[in-house]
Amino acid sequence: MVDIGLEDELAQFTRSGKHHEHFKGFHYTEGIKYLADRLRCYWLVDLVGSYQSQLPNTPFQLWRLQAEWNQSAVLTMAEDAEKPAILSHEIRYTDFRLREFSFYCVDRVMMLKGEY
Repeated sequence: MVDIGLEDELAQFTRSGKHHEHFKGFHYTEGIKYLADRLRCYWLVDLVGSYQSQLPNTPFQLWRLQAEWNQSAVLTMAEDAEKPAILSHEIRYTDFRLREFSFYCVDRVMMLKGEY
């Protein structure tokens, strides 16, 4: 099931000053909290946070989750839209309700694109 209205809801989040700590030194914004609560996808926050120790020299990260119709997905991370993916993580099953979702992690803060 694709959640069409969710994209409009997420567009309301811009430049949030409040951050939530997830792991020591890893935070996420109000927009990401809303997404995780709404779609019950704290697993995505966990996954991005778990990769941060492998990316100490990558302060700007563009993450992209591409969900497939068979309910699998691929999460990739690149340093910019024009650069190749640095990492790729296959997800065997997800009920994530957007076919494609991109977001940033900047200086260990996970955020919606509109919050950058």
